[in-house]
Amino acid sequence: MIMHQKFAELLKFSESGRLLLLDLRVFPQYSKSRIRGAINLCVPTTLRKRSLFDVQKLSQILKEEHDKARFALWREAQSIVVNDTGSSQLEDARSAMYTLKKFTNEDWNGTTCIVKGSFRGFSKNYPEKIDEMRINEVYPSNEG
Repeated sequence: MIMHQKFAELLKFSESGRLLLLDLRVFPQYSKSRIRGAINLCVPTTLRKRSLFDVQKLSQILKEEHDKARFALWREAQSIVVNDTGSSQLEDARSAMYTLKKFTNEDWNGTTCIVKGSFRGFSKNYPEKIDEMRINEVYPSNEG
């Protein structure tokens, strides 16, 4: 698990493509605020546990084309970090561990991390790293 301070330092690499940041929180939480550069990957734990539900299937969950394109570069990332609702111990982070295992099962050899503690705690300590624009404002619907 990675502490908030170390994670904030690691975020410098998110724009370079060397870091893939996955937000595992439910979409309503993610849509209100998220760590800048995070891709929402809300998948039921039952699917995360299944070995046949691989990285390819994870990518099919994504709805936005720009997220799919960024996610498709996962093999090039040096680090994959997951953020969930609030894991403070590894025992709380099973869903996050199942997600990271999908990548290591496909012979990816980078660094994996789970953000320790809550999203709320990180956002209070590092508000400049948080995007609070509502998703429907970032990606407006094409419906007229």
